[in-house]
Amino acid sequence: MSGYKNLWEYADKDKAVWRDQKLSEDQPRPKKRPYTASQVLEMYRILSERNDTTANWLKHAVWIAAHTGARESAIANLRYHAEDKTIWFPKAKKEENDRIIPAHPAIWSSLEAWENGSRRSASSISNQFTKFKQVLGFDVSHDFHSFRRTFLTICENAGIPEGVAADIAGHKKQTISYGLYSGGNTIEVMREALERIDYKSKGQKILT
Repeated sequence: MSGYKNLWEYADKDKAVWRDQKLSEDQPRPKKRPYTASQVLEMYRILSERNDTTANWLKHAVWIAAHTGARESAIANLRYHAEDKTIWFPKAKKEENDRIIPAHPAIWSSLEAWENGSRRSASSISNQFTKFKQVLGFDVSHDFHSFRRTFLTICENAGIPEGVAADIAGHKKQTISYGLYSGGNTIEVMREALERIDYKSKGQKILT
C-alpha cells in the first residue's frame, strides 16, 4: 500500500484515494530481514564511489540509518547538534515524545552533510533506496527499514542491554517497569553503548 501511495505522489496525483483501501491477506507476507554488516559496507562503498546527485545524499541516509536504526521519516526530520554531538528526532509511530540520542563518531560527517544541503524527504529516501537495492538484487524481504533490524541485531550481539538499544532506536520497551515507568537512559549511557558498534570490526562475525 505504501508503494501505491508513493507511486501516486510521484505521478503528482492525489494519494488520498488509497486512504481506506486494504490489500488482500490471502498470500503470506515475506519475512523482513536485516542486512549483514558486509552488505551495509558494500552499499555505502558503492554509493560513495558513484558520482551523481542521488548517491551523494543517499549514502548519508544509509549510513545514518545503519548507526541509529532510525526510520526514513526520522532521518528526514532530524536535527544534528554538532556542539555536543547529539541528534534530535521528532516523535513518530508509537513514540510519545521527541528524543535525543548521541551521534556515533562514524556518522558525524554524514550528519553535517545532511544538515548542510543533503537532506531529503522520507518519500525521496524510500523511493531512491528502493531503486538502488533492486539494482543490487535485493528482493522485498529487504527494504530501508531493514537497517533498523540490522542496527538492533548488532546491538544485541555487541551485548548492549535491550533497554539501551530501544532508547537509541526509539523502540518500545518490552517490560512494564522500563516501558511504562522509566524516564530513559542518559546520553552518557547511550554513547558508551554506541562505542561498541563498528561495522568494520571483525568482532561482528554474526553479521559478516
